[in-house]
Amino acid sequence: MFWKKSKPEEPMYNIELDERRSSYRVSPNEEYPVFLELNGVSVNVIDIGAGGLAFRNTGLKEDNNFHVSIGLTGRKALLNVDVHILRIDRHDICHCCFTKISDHEVESIHLYMLKVQKEEIKNRKSDM
Repeated sequence: MFWKKSKPEEPMYNIELDERRSSYRVSPNEEYPVFLELNGVSVNVIDIGAGGLAFRNTGLKEDNNFHVSIGLTGRKALLNVDVHILRIDRHDICHCCFTKISDHEVESIHLYMLKVQKEEIKNRKSDM
């Protein structure tokens, strides 16, 4: 019962080789926005996770470090953290990692992400 397969098997899923993140991220929505202040300017956050965030470039360069203030929905105090711009992609989006962040601030981001995920699940169930 051994025979040659006529064509190679397709993988069950495609792994993006361009993916460099090591942590899960969520995209802020209207109900749970994220406020980011960088060099005194409000910046639009594309996504955020415990390891870092992404935002639209405002004339910044790769491999730079900045101090930012992050406002998460449901949290009164701002998170004051340092970020490092790892790369700027072809869509002019800065991909950053947190360089100085406390355990408490990481936990605050996790709680925010949990709220967003719960809301997404609730919305999917109501669409059915």
